[in-house]
Amino acid sequence: MTATIFVSSTPFDLASHRQKITESCGHAGTARPDVSVVATLPETSIENRLHLVRAARAYIGIFGMMLGDVDPVSKKSLVQLELEEALAHNIPMLIYIMDEDEHWVLPKHVDTGDSAHQLSELKGLLSQVQDVRFFDSADDLVAKIHNDLFRVLGAINAAPTPKPVPVSAPVKPPEVKVAEKAAPTVTEAPTKVNEPVISAAVPAEKVSAEKAPATANVAPAKTTTEIPSAPSTPAPPTTASLASKRYILTQPRFEFFKDKVKHLFGPYMSDTVLKDVLEYVLAGNTMSASSTLARGTSLSLEDAIEEIRKTELVILETVQRHAAQNNETK
Repeated sequence: MTATIFVSSTPFDLASHRQKITESCGHAGTARPDVSVVATLPETSIENRLHLVRAARAYIGIFGMMLGDVDPVSKKSLVQLELEEALAHNIPMLIYIMDEDEHWVLPKHVDTGDSAHQLSELKGLLSQVQDVRFFDSADDLVAKIHNDLFRVLGAINAAPTPKPVPVSAPVKPPEVKVAEKAAPTVTEAPTKVNEPVISAAVPAEKVSAEKAPATANVAPAKTTTEIPSAPSTPAPPTTASLASKRYILTQPRFEFFKDKVKHLFGPYMSDTVLKDVLEYVLAGNTMSASSTLARGTSLSLEDAIEEIRKTELVILETVQRHAAQNNETK
Protein backbone atom coordinates (compact mmCIF):
# COMPACT_ATOMS: atom_id res chain seq x y z
CA MET A 1 0.00 0.00 0.00
CA THR A 2 1.38 3.39 -1.05
CA ALA A 3 1.76 5.84 1.85
CA THR A 4 1.40 9.60 1.37
CA ILE A 5 4.37 11.56 2.70
CA PHE A 6 4.22 15.33 3.16
CA VAL A 7 7.51 17.12 2.46
CA SER A 8 7.83 20.56 4.03
CA SER A 9 10.59 22.94 2.94
CA THR A 10 11.21 26.33 1.43
CA PRO A 11 10.57 26.00 -2.33
CA PHE A 12 13.33 27.88 -4.14
CA ASP A 13 16.60 27.28 -2.28
CA LEU A 14 15.77 23.57 -1.85
CA ALA A 15 14.14 23.05 -5.27
CA SER A 16 16.68 20.44 -6.43
CA HIS A 17 16.33 18.57 -3.14
CA ARG A 18 12.54 18.41 -3.46
CA GLN A 19 12.76 17.24 -7.07
CA LYS A 20 15.20 14.41 -6.25
CA ILE A 21 13.04 13.27 -3.32
CA THR A 22 9.93 13.19 -5.51
CA GLU A 23 11.67 11.34 -8.32
CA SER A 24 13.44 8.78 -6.15
CA CYS A 25 10.53 7.99 -3.83
CA GLY A 26 8.05 7.52 -6.66
CA HIS A 27 9.46 4.08 -7.56
CA ALA A 28 9.24 1.32 -4.97
CA GLY A 29 12.03 -1.20 -4.68
CA THR A 30 14.38 -2.98 -2.32
CA ALA A 31 16.15 0.32 -1.59
CA ARG A 32 13.19 2.62 -2.14
CA PRO A 33 10.04 2.82 -0.01
CA ASP A 34 6.65 2.72 -1.73
CA VAL A 35 5.41 6.25 -1.04
CA SER A 36 3.63 9.12 -2.72
CA VAL A 37 5.33 12.46 -2.06
CA VAL A 38 3.26 15.60 -1.56
CA ALA A 39 4.88 19.06 -1.55
CA THR A 40 3.19 22.44 -1.73
CA LEU A 41 3.77 25.28 -4.17
CA PRO A 42 4.35 28.93 -3.15
CA GLU A 43 0.77 29.79 -4.16
CA THR A 44 -0.81 26.96 -2.11
CA SER A 45 -3.14 28.44 0.50
CA ILE A 46 -2.48 27.94 4.19
CA GLU A 47 -5.76 26.03 4.60
CA ASN A 48 -4.78 23.55 1.88
CA ARG A 49 -1.27 23.22 3.29
CA LEU A 50 -2.54 22.23 6.71
CA HIS A 51 -5.10 19.84 5.22
CA LEU A 52 -2.34 18.06 3.27
CA VAL A 53 -0.29 17.76 6.45
CA ARG A 54 -3.21 16.20 8.34
CA ALA A 55 -3.92 13.75 5.51
CA ALA A 56 -0.34 12.47 5.30
CA ARG A 57 0.92 9.28 6.95
CA ALA A 58 4.27 10.91 7.74
CA TYR A 59 5.83 14.39 7.75
CA ILE A 60 9.33 15.23 6.48
CA GLY A 61 10.70 18.64 7.46
CA ILE A 62 13.73 19.93 5.55
CA PHE A 63 15.38 23.11 6.78
CA GLY A 64 18.08 24.97 4.88
CA MET A 65 19.38 28.51 5.38
CA MET A 66 16.15 30.39 4.58
CA LEU A 67 13.03 30.91 6.67
CA GLY A 68 10.73 31.29 3.67
CA ASP A 69 7.43 33.15 3.30
CA VAL A 70 5.69 34.36 6.44
CA ASP A 71 1.95 34.31 7.12
CA PRO A 72 0.91 37.97 7.64
CA VAL A 73 -1.77 36.97 10.19
CA SER A 74 0.16 34.72 12.56
CA LYS A 75 3.58 36.24 11.73
CA LYS A 76 4.95 32.70 11.43
CA SER A 77 6.72 31.14 8.48
CA LEU A 78 4.76 28.66 6.37
CA VAL A 79 7.18 25.84 7.20
CA GLN A 80 6.65 26.57 10.90
CA LEU A 81 2.86 26.39 10.51
CA GLU A 82 3.19 23.04 8.72
CA LEU A 83 5.45 21.77 11.49
CA GLU A 84 3.00 22.84 14.20
CA GLU A 85 0.13 21.12 12.37
CA ALA A 86 2.07 17.85 12.23
CA LEU A 87 2.87 18.14 15.94
CA ALA A 88 -0.80 18.86 16.77
CA HIS A 89 -1.95 15.66 15.06
CA ASN A 90 0.91 13.44 16.27
CA ILE A 91 2.02 12.64 12.73
CA PRO A 92 5.30 10.65 12.59
CA MET A 93 8.10 13.07 11.76
CA LEU A 94 11.51 13.05 10.14
CA ILE A 95 13.57 16.24 10.50
CA TYR A 96 16.60 17.10 8.36
CA ILE A 97 18.75 20.22 8.74
CA MET A 98 21.35 21.41 6.25
CA ASP A 99 24.96 21.00 7.44
CA GLU A 100 26.15 24.60 7.37
CA ASP A 101 29.81 23.57 7.35
CA GLU A 102 29.67 21.01 4.52
CA HIS A 103 26.71 21.84 2.24
CA TRP A 104 27.41 24.11 -0.70
CA VAL A 105 24.91 27.00 -0.85
CA LEU A 106 24.52 30.21 -2.83
CA PRO A 107 24.82 33.46 -0.82
CA LYS A 108 21.37 34.54 -2.03
CA HIS A 109 19.92 31.44 -0.34
CA VAL A 110 21.16 32.48 3.12
CA ASP A 111 18.90 34.63 5.29
CA THR A 112 20.25 37.45 7.45
CA GLY A 113 18.82 39.70 10.14
CA ASP A 114 15.59 38.83 11.93
CA SER A 115 14.73 35.99 9.55
CA ALA A 116 18.07 34.30 10.22
CA HIS A 117 17.61 34.72 13.98
CA GLN A 118 14.10 33.24 13.87
CA LEU A 119 15.29 30.32 11.73
CA SER A 120 18.21 29.70 14.10
CA GLU A 121 15.91 29.54 17.10
CA LEU A 122 13.54 27.17 15.28
CA LYS A 123 16.41 24.84 14.35
CA GLY A 124 17.67 24.93 17.90
CA LEU A 125 14.26 23.95 19.22
CA LEU A 126 13.97 21.08 16.75
CA SER A 127 17.36 19.71 17.79
CA GLN A 128 16.11 19.66 21.40
CA VAL A 129 12.74 17.95 20.90
CA GLN A 130 13.19 15.83 17.76
CA ASP A 131 15.66 13.31 16.37
CA VAL A 132 17.43 15.57 13.87
CA ARG A 133 19.72 14.45 11.05
CA PHE A 134 22.04 16.67 9.02
CA PHE A 135 22.64 16.46 5.26
CA ASP A 136 25.54 17.81 3.21
CA SER A 137 24.04 17.45 -0.29
CA ALA A 138 20.80 16.63 -2.07
CA ASP A 139 21.95 13.06 -2.72
CA ASP A 140 22.92 12.62 0.93
CA LEU A 141 19.47 13.85 1.96
CA VAL A 142 17.69 11.40 -0.38
CA ALA A 143 19.75 8.47 0.92
CA LYS A 144 18.98 9.33 4.54
CA ILE A 145 15.27 9.72 3.80
CA HIS A 146 15.13 6.29 2.13
CA ASN A 147 16.73 4.60 5.14
CA ASP A 148 14.57 6.42 7.68
CA LEU A 149 11.30 5.94 5.79
CA PHE A 150 11.56 2.15 5.94
CA ARG A 151 11.76 2.39 9.73
CA VAL A 152 8.95 4.95 10.06
CA LEU A 153 6.60 3.26 7.60
CA GLY A 154 7.12 -0.07 9.33
CA ALA A 155 5.93 1.47 12.59
CA ILE A 156 2.99 3.14 10.81
CA ASN A 157 1.85 -0.07 9.12
CA ALA A 158 1.95 -1.90 12.44
CA ALA A 159 -0.49 0.63 13.91
CA PRO A 160 -4.19 0.97 12.99
CA THR A 161 -4.99 3.38 10.18
CA PRO A 162 -6.20 6.72 11.61
CA LYS A 163 -9.57 8.10 10.59
CA PRO A 164 -9.52 10.90 7.98
CA VAL A 165 -9.44 14.40 9.41
CA PRO A 166 -11.80 16.94 7.79
CA VAL A 167 -10.47 20.24 6.53
CA SER A 168 -12.30 22.16 9.24
CA ALA A 169 -11.00 20.05 12.13
CA PRO A 170 -10.88 22.45 15.11
CA VAL A 171 -7.54 21.27 16.43
CA LYS A 172 -5.32 24.04 17.65
CA PRO A 173 -1.64 23.31 16.93
CA PRO A 174 0.95 23.80 19.65
CA GLU A 175 2.64 27.14 19.20
CA VAL A 176 6.37 27.29 18.61
CA LYS A 177 7.05 30.80 19.80
CA VAL A 178 10.34 32.49 19.04
CA ALA A 179 11.37 34.61 21.99
CA GLU A 180 13.90 37.35 21.40
CA LYS A 181 15.04 37.19 24.99
CA ALA A 182 14.08 34.57 27.55
CA ALA A 183 12.89 35.64 30.98
CA PRO A 184 15.07 34.46 33.88
CA THR A 185 13.86 31.52 35.96
CA VAL A 186 12.08 32.71 39.13
CA THR A 187 13.06 31.16 42.45
CA GLU A 188 11.55 31.75 45.88
CA ALA A 189 14.78 32.57 47.67
CA PRO A 190 18.30 33.16 46.32
CA THR A 191 20.97 30.74 47.37
CA LYS A 192 24.67 31.23 47.47
CA VAL A 193 26.26 29.67 44.40
CA ASN A 194 29.80 28.35 44.57
CA GLU A 195 32.22 29.53 41.85
CA PRO A 196 31.88 26.99 38.98
CA VAL A 197 34.84 25.05 37.65
CA ILE A 198 35.70 26.00 34.08
CA SER A 199 33.95 23.50 31.84
CA ALA A 200 32.27 23.93 28.47
CA ALA A 201 29.75 21.23 29.33
CA VAL A 202 28.48 22.69 32.62
CA PRO A 203 24.95 24.19 32.13
CA ALA A 204 24.20 27.58 33.64
CA GLU A 205 21.17 26.37 35.53
CA LYS A 206 23.00 23.71 37.58
CA VAL A 207 23.81 25.20 41.00
CA SER A 208 24.57 23.68 44.38
CA ALA A 209 23.12 24.58 47.80
CA GLU A 210 23.97 23.10 51.16
CA LYS A 211 20.42 22.12 52.09
CA ALA A 212 19.12 21.13 48.65
CA PRO A 213 17.96 17.48 48.29
CA ALA A 214 20.15 15.26 46.15
CA THR A 215 17.35 14.70 43.61
CA ALA A 216 16.18 18.29 43.30
CA ASN A 217 16.07 19.72 39.78
CA VAL A 218 15.80 23.34 38.70
CA ALA A 219 12.43 23.78 36.96
CA PRO A 220 12.77 24.94 33.32
CA ALA A 221 11.53 28.38 32.37
CA LYS A 222 7.89 28.36 31.24
CA THR A 223 6.16 30.65 28.77
CA THR A 224 3.24 31.29 31.15
CA THR A 225 3.26 33.40 34.29
CA GLU A 226 1.99 30.57 36.48
CA ILE A 227 4.80 28.78 38.34
CA PRO A 228 4.02 25.17 39.35
CA SER A 229 4.78 24.30 42.94
CA ALA A 230 6.13 20.80 42.40
CA PRO A 231 6.09 19.46 38.82
CA SER A 232 6.48 15.71 38.62
CA THR A 233 8.00 15.76 35.12
CA PRO A 234 9.86 18.53 33.28
CA ALA A 235 7.92 20.50 30.68
CA PRO A 236 8.82 20.02 26.98
CA PRO A 237 11.55 22.40 25.76
CA THR A 238 10.37 25.62 24.13
CA THR A 239 12.21 28.17 22.06
CA ALA A 240 12.29 30.43 25.10
CA SER A 241 14.00 27.79 27.23
CA LEU A 242 16.44 27.10 24.41
CA ALA A 243 17.30 30.77 24.17
CA SER A 244 18.13 30.76 27.89
CA LYS A 245 20.59 27.88 27.55
CA ARG A 246 23.71 29.73 28.55
CA TYR A 247 26.59 29.47 31.02
CA ILE A 248 26.38 32.55 33.25
CA LEU A 249 29.80 34.15 33.63
CA THR A 250 30.92 36.17 36.64
CA GLN A 251 32.82 39.35 35.77
CA PRO A 252 36.27 37.91 36.66
CA ARG A 253 35.60 34.80 34.63
CA PHE A 254 34.32 36.90 31.71
CA GLU A 255 37.53 38.95 31.76
CA PHE A 256 39.51 35.70 31.73
CA PHE A 257 37.79 34.36 28.59
CA LYS A 258 37.69 37.79 26.97
CA ASP A 259 41.47 37.91 27.14
CA LYS A 260 41.62 34.54 25.37
CA VAL A 261 39.36 35.41 22.42
CA LYS A 262 39.77 39.17 21.98
CA HIS A 263 42.20 38.66 19.08
CA LEU A 264 39.37 37.05 17.08
CA PHE A 265 37.02 40.04 17.15
CA GLY A 266 39.06 43.22 17.47
CA PRO A 267 37.89 46.56 18.88
CA TYR A 268 34.47 46.55 17.18
CA MET A 269 33.04 44.04 19.68
CA SER A 270 31.29 45.48 22.75
CA ASP A 271 31.63 43.72 26.10
CA THR A 272 27.86 43.22 26.30
CA VAL A 273 27.69 41.34 23.00
CA LEU A 274 30.90 39.42 23.70
CA LYS A 275 29.63 38.26 27.10
CA ASP A 276 26.36 37.00 25.56
CA VAL A 277 28.33 35.18 22.85
CA LEU A 278 30.68 33.54 25.35
CA GLU A 279 27.85 32.42 27.61
CA TYR A 280 26.08 30.76 24.67
CA VAL A 281 29.30 29.12 23.43
CA LEU A 282 30.18 27.74 26.87
CA ALA A 283 26.69 26.21 27.09
CA GLY A 284 27.09 24.57 23.68
CA ASN A 285 24.38 26.80 22.15
CA THR A 286 26.20 27.47 18.87
CA MET A 287 23.16 28.68 16.91
CA SER A 288 22.21 31.34 19.44
CA ALA A 289 25.84 32.42 19.74
CA SER A 290 26.12 32.90 15.96
CA SER A 291 22.83 34.79 15.78
CA THR A 292 23.81 37.06 18.68
CA LEU A 293 27.18 37.82 17.10
CA ALA A 294 25.59 38.66 13.73
CA ARG A 295 23.00 40.96 15.30
CA GLY A 296 25.52 42.66 17.58
CA THR A 297 28.11 43.39 14.89
CA SER A 298 28.34 44.13 11.19
CA LEU A 299 29.12 40.49 10.38
CA SER A 300 26.88 38.42 8.14
CA LEU A 301 25.40 35.28 9.66
CA GLU A 302 27.76 33.12 7.58
CA ASP A 303 30.81 35.04 8.83
CA ALA A 304 29.46 34.98 12.39
CA ILE A 305 29.15 31.18 12.27
CA GLU A 306 32.78 30.94 11.16
CA GLU A 307 33.92 33.20 14.00
CA ILE A 308 31.97 31.14 16.53
CA ARG A 309 33.71 28.00 15.27
CA LYS A 310 37.07 29.66 15.93
CA THR A 311 35.90 30.82 19.36
CA GLU A 312 34.85 27.29 20.29
CA LEU A 313 38.30 25.96 19.40
CA VAL A 314 40.05 28.62 21.51
CA ILE A 315 37.80 27.98 24.51
CA LEU A 316 38.14 24.21 24.17
CA GLU A 317 41.93 24.52 24.15
CA THR A 318 41.80 26.82 27.18
CA VAL A 319 39.55 24.47 29.14
CA GLN A 320 41.69 21.43 28.31
CA ARG A 321 44.90 23.23 29.29
CA HIS A 322 43.32 24.37 32.56
CA ALA A 323 42.16 20.82 33.32
CA ALA A 324 45.65 19.45 32.61
CA GLN A 325 47.19 21.99 34.97
CA ASN A 326 44.75 21.01 37.71
CA ASN A 327 45.64 17.33 37.28
CA GLU A 328 49.34 18.11 37.57
CA THR A 329 48.86 19.93 40.88
CA LYS A 330 46.95 17.02 42.44
